[in-house]
Amino acid sequence: MLSSKEETPQQIYDAYGIDPTKLYSITELCKDIKQILFDQPKLNNTLLRGEITNFSRPASGHIYFSLKDERSMIACAYLKQQQDYAEIDLNNGSQVVALGSVGTYEPRSQYQIYIIRIYPLGKGASFSQLEGLKRKLAEEGLFNTSRKTSISRLPRKIGIVTSRNSAAIEDITNVVNSRFPKMNLVIAPVSVQGDGAPRDIIKGINRVLRVDDVDAVILARGGGPTEDLAPFNDEELVHAISASSKPIITGIGHEEDTTLADLAADFRASTPSTAARAAVPNMEV
Repeated sequence: MLSSKEETPQQIYDAYGIDPTKLYSITELCKDIKQILFDQPKLNNTLLRGEITNFSRPASGHIYFSLKDERSMIACAYLKQQQDYAEIDLNNGSQVVALGSVGTYEPRSQYQIYIIRIYPLGKGASFSQLEGLKRKLAEEGLFNTSRKTSISRLPRKIGIVTSRNSAAIEDITNVVNSRFPKMNLVIAPVSVQGDGAPRDIIKGINRVLRVDDVDAVILARGGGPTEDLAPFNDEELVHAISASSKPIITGIGHEEDTTLADLAADFRASTPSTAARAAVPNMEV
């Protein structure tokens, strides 16, 4: 009898009672799902009202975003050939009615709305709420440059507040080790996503600040959808950053992302790696 390593696919099928003529390929399944969606009249030329989030316009000219309401979200693709650039200016926070059809992107079998036309309705509720909080905190002076503390040119210890085993912590430590291998790091792992994240981040900042000789704190998180950055727009977190006895450097999300935490920080870096370079001198120079 053949060993398991030498068994042919047919022998394995026979052992488990599998009829190979009934095997469905991944490609066939994805095509069938696409056809099922296409054959549903209710899912074609559908009007949806929602607020735009996770907006992106890559070099291809296509536009990708999600439409959300109070409870749910769906991915959308607004292909270049469908766009009328003189029509509207789209961005995160835009409230719109979108005409489109449900379909799938076969290579990933990801269902999404393929947009045909968009009708603007103004700014959405979450955008307006965030702008209102931003104005309130600005009036309180929490974003004033006069409140910001300069970063030490030769820090003794650097605190790092970010998620455990994340790309952000790896990027920061790689930069620090390449620039200043003997730098002491004090790491406070925290949750950076979800309802409890703001309070966890505040606790992490406070833990680091209680350590002797910490001269600056990096608050970081890797890139992700706009919705995932919500904890960094929390009012209590902004107050905690502003009240910090040591300078806080933020490196949150992608370069184009700016949160309220960034505005309150003593230095806003575009990424976690950039935050590390701002905090630690290069001893090779």
